[in-house]
This record gives sequence, structure tokens and C-alpha cells, in this order.
Amino acid sequence: MLSVIVLVVWLGQAAGHEAINPPFRALLTQGVSVGERKLPIMPPKMADGLDAKGQLAVLREVAGREYDVEELLRESKVAPQVIRIRDVAGGPADAPWRAVDVYFVAYGKLDTAADAEFLERFLTSNRKGNSAKTITAAELARRKLPARQLKNEGTGYLSFDFLDRVRLSVVGHSCWSRTDQSIVAAAYIDPAFNADPEYPNQWQAIQKDGDTVKLGKPSVYSAAGLYLKITELVEPKGALFVEAHAVFAEPEGWFDGANLLRSRLPAVIQNNVRQMRDRLRK
Repeated sequence: MLSVIVLVVWLGQAAGHEAINPPFRALLTQGVSVGERKLPIMPPKMADGLDAKGQLAVLREVAGREYDVEELLRESKVAPQVIRIRDVAGGPADAPWRAVDVYFVAYGKLDTAADAEFLERFLTSNRKGNSAKTITAAELARRKLPARQLKNEGTGYLSFDFLDRVRLSVVGHSCWSRTDQSIVAAAYIDPAFNADPEYPNQWQAIQKDGDTVKLGKPSVYSAAGLYLKITELVEPKGALFVEAHAVFAEPEGWFDGANLLRSRLPAVIQNNVRQMRDRLRK
């Protein structure tokens, strides 16, 4: 019965963000386009509109057998976070689909989290060589692409190094939205820029020879999307439930078959989580 109630509440409340956050709506309803196929993303675990009992049920589901709920709710910078890295069926053998789901609790005010600079810093922290440029309405118009209509919606060109092995240079369509109980920040790579002469979506292998860094031949890349949802908990007071969901294709050339996601990504995520907890407290 509880699962039915949660589903009904989610269908009613998630539409709030879906109505005002185009990238979030696209990710949930369409997934990420990979050629003719669609890479699906997990919907939020914590719906708006749940009471304390309903939220506790979600926390117990997330904790599973790995943690006690009391551990997740501990008000500490080093409280645990739940990280799940999984394979997604449907991808090609030479570029399998991956998903990363992260859950944790932080303490602070939803107003603090509802700050564009705060969200940007969290979403881009720990990306080496990070650089970004806003793509203007005039630049979109020259490409016969529609301008972004919402205040918190935009298009930007981002270049960064992923796990020191891959340079990603991509155009993202992003937006963040707020309801009375939660915040959602969502983004996906816009495939309209795959062959763009000025801002091409691409990845390059990073090759190091001592202190010298060389980039390999560029290859088209647009198979990635992610969103972050921060939900205010009824109990304990000041607690925020944070969940992040990402999906992407992992070309074989990224890591040459090495399992770097499971060996190195958790440490990067843990550092991001601790930074976010610090910023919310301050």
C-alpha cells in the first residue's frame, strides 16, 4: 500500500519540476539520446509531498543493508553517502551504458542550496582543467536553435578532464528549478552541437609523458545527462536529502577496459559530498 501511495504522490508532485525545468522533463520522459536509442535515467527516490513517515520509508530503502538510517542522518561532514555504480542494458559493446546514483543527507537551509552559484560549484567541483562559456541567444539563433526561455535555463560550453584520462568538451542544456520542498538542477549534452565547427561535442584521450600532456584524436560524444535533487526533510529539522543521478556511455577508448569508475569515482564523489556539507553549514 505504501508503494502505491508513494507512486501517486510522485506522479502528482514531480510534475511541478517537470513543468518548469525542461532538461529535467526531457531526462525523465525521454532519457538521453544515443543515436536511435534512448539511455534511461532513474526518477527521483524522494518525492515532494511526503510526510515524515513516507520520507523515512525512502531513507530505509536507500540505506538498504549497507547502513542504518541513523548513520545517514548523522549531522557530520563524514557521515556516509550511498554510491551505486551500475551498468545499464541496451548499450553497444564498444560504448556500454553506465549509471551513477548517489544519496546522502546534509544539514542547512534550502534557501542556501537554491543559489545558482552554489549549485554550479557543486556540479563542477573536482573537474580538473574546468573551463566554461555561456552560449548566447544570438549564437543559438545563428544555428537556428531556440533561445532558452526561463530565467534559470541556459546553454554552455564546458571543457574538463574526467578521472585524468579523458578530456570532455561539450555543450550542455541546463536548468534549475525550485518548489516549496525541493530543488532540482538538471543538464544533458545537446546533440545539436555534435558537429558544430565552433563548439563541438567531443572527447579526447589524455596522454601524459612526464609533465607533458597531449590530447588524442577527437571523437564525437553527446551521450550523458544528470540531475541533482535536494529535498527538505520533515525530520530531523534542518536535514536535506540529496540525490544525484547520472547516465552516460563509456567508450572503450576512455579507460582501455580498466574499471576506473568503480575504483576511483567513489573517492571523487566523497570529496564533493563533504564540500557540499561544509558549504551548506556555512
